[in-house]
Parts: sequence; C-alpha cells; structure tokens
Amino acid sequence: MIAWVPFNRLMHGIALAVADGAAAARGCDASVNFSPIANGSPFPRVEYPPTINDARVAAIASDVASEMFGEAVVDRNVAAVMPAEDFSFFARRWPSVMMWLGSYNVSAGATHPLHSSKYVLDEGVLHRGVAMHVGFAVRYLEAGES
Repeated sequence: MIAWVPFNRLMHGIALAVADGAAAARGCDASVNFSPIANGSPFPRVEYPPTINDARVAAIASDVASEMFGEAVVDRNVAAVMPAEDFSFFARRWPSVMMWLGSYNVSAGATHPLHSSKYVLDEGVLHRGVAMHVGFAVRYLEAGES
C-alpha cells in the first residue's frame, strides 16, 4: 500500500514553500491554512487517500467493458490522475476499480466536465453503467473472488 499520508504532507510542504517563495519575492509574508472553514471556524480536515485501482480487478472490468461495448471504446492505458474521494477509503480495504463512463454528447448538451457549473448529464448512457456494474459483479464472482 502506498503511504498516502506522507505524500499529502509532502504536497502540503511544497505548497507552503511555493507560497513562501512567491511572497518573499514580493517582499511580504504568506500564510497557508489547509483546514476547511464552516460557519467562520476551521474544522479538522480528513485526509483522503488517493484512489488506486487494483490491477487485477481493473483488468476484469476492462475485459467486461470491451465485451459489452467494443474494445475501441475502452481505454486500457488511461493517464494517471489523482482523484481522492470517498471511494478511496473503500478501495483501501477491498480490491476495487474506478472507471469512467463516457457521457460526452454534443446533441444532449453533455460537453462540460463533471465539476463544471455547466455540466449536463446525458442520462442516455446510464444503462451502460448499470450493465457494467452487473457484468463486473458476475465476472468477479465467477472468477471466485470474494
């Protein structure tokens, strides 16, 4: 398992160093606080681990997607990204895979990324996500995984 807490501390240290350097270059000081604020007061921050796919279950999911939708639409070599979210805690405990369901569709207005204020979900793709979940679960259980 990757030591994600030291990595987060390293990233915080880099952010602090950049802020201090930028401030010093302009003759001022910098203050950085990573704590979220609610109702005007900081509260403890929960460190989210990076989301790391289990290679074995990722291969199963990719194979299922390829069989269902065609190899041409399955990208088995996605560039690494660093999502950190609730799913990360689940994936630390059980073999897991996070996959993206392509939903870009100009005619449906689904052309903006997920966290954009202009995001529109093309609900016409949701049945594919359901099929993938079911197909993956069946294949995983057939393989004797638990």
